[in-house]
Amino acid sequence: MLVENPTFPPLLDLFQLAGARVVGLALDDHGVRPDALERALSVRPAAMYLQPRAQNPTGISTTPARVAALAVVLEASPRDIASAPAVSLGTYLPVRRARAEYADRRSALVTALTTRGGATTGTDGINLWVRPDRYSVWSSSTKPGATIRASGPAAYERPIMAATPYPWPAV
Repeated sequence: MLVENPTFPPLLDLFQLAGARVVGLALDDHGVRPDALERALSVRPAAMYLQPRAQNPTGISTTPARVAALAVVLEASPRDIASAPAVSLGTYLPVRRARAEYADRRSALVTALTTRGGATTGTDGINLWVRPDRYSVWSSSTKPGATIRASGPAAYERPIMAATPYPWPAV
């Protein structure tokens, strides 16, 4: 099972319970790296699970250029692709205001962290990935000790959610 690395903690729990061998795909600010996908395909995975928009926990959204690059890699390794039509509750619910509010909160938090030398990733959704070398941040959405990496070093990085109304406590 190929997944982004880091990934949503319950996914790792689910795949572990199912007995799947999980292989992490490295991310950058544009999504899964094509070179990581190409290497991972050599293990002949049974499936791949990606979160292309507002990836949890990083908040990274895959860019159109990256999707095209990943398609080139996948084209060279014939596999079936399963997808569903784009369906959103936003069609029926008033989410534009909420999306704008989260975007404002994210922007304010990124600005506050950046002015203090913090490094963050992700541009979308409610998750913001903060590098652990500057801050000791614990998320209410991820329990301490939760596994968030499919592979690589121990996961001490923590996502934080920009859901608390502004102004936030001092960073």
